Amino acid sequence: MKCSKTYYGGTYFTLSDLENSSINHEVELEYYSLEKRSHNKSNVSSTYGIEIVKKEYLENTTKVERKNVEYVTKDKNQAETILELLKRNKVTPMSLDDIVYDLVKITE
Repeated sequence: MKCSKTYYGGTYFTLSDLENSSINHEVELEYYSLEKRSHNKSNVSSTYGIEIVKKEYLENTTKVERKNVEYVTKDKNQAETILELLKRNKVTPMSLDDIVYDLVKITE
């Protein structure tokens, strides 16, 4: 089984986005598509997952948090639609499991 990771896109929480929070530094979010290909005698099939990486740029260091869901769908277009929704809504790694579960549940 071969697994590949592809950068989908990224976004930022700017200081103005965070003005009503206790965070006083920029936060970057990166979104990745994960594809696992399996081969058997008759065909090749793929499953798609998602990874989110959150980078907090602190004064002297960068704090990195990541989370992935390895299996979300077998449909590449559905995976890209979910990635776009996650990016547009600035979903963080902490919320990934719940949001993906809700989105996949709605589309079934």
